[in-house]
Amino acid sequence: MRIILKPKLFLLSILVMLVLLAFTILLPNLGLVSVTTLNPQLSLVEKINILESLLEGFQTNYTNFSRTILITSAVLAGIQISLLTHLIQQKNTHIDLWESLVLGQ
Repeated sequence: MRIILKPKLFLLSILVMLVLLAFTILLPNLGLVSVTTLNPQLSLVEKINILESLLEGFQTNYTNFSRTILITSAVLAGIQISLLTHLIQQKNTHIDLWESLVLGQ
């Protein structure tokens, strides 16, 4: 538990969770998202307002059960990515330490 509470890993898990939630919520309207974001006639504020409106659809497009499953999956995926990042960092540290001991670098 204390590994995931390290500030960098905690922020990474939150970021992954938010990206997954946003992607999943916007996925049913992917055509509208692409047309909106690529339209040069819309200002940045208008694009953000449209995307924000689409994100508000989370309450109406999903049942309570599916929202719970979606949020739980996003949280667990964020934690998993953070722990995988920590594991890779630990492996790289051990490999570097091993190389310096064995090879004298």
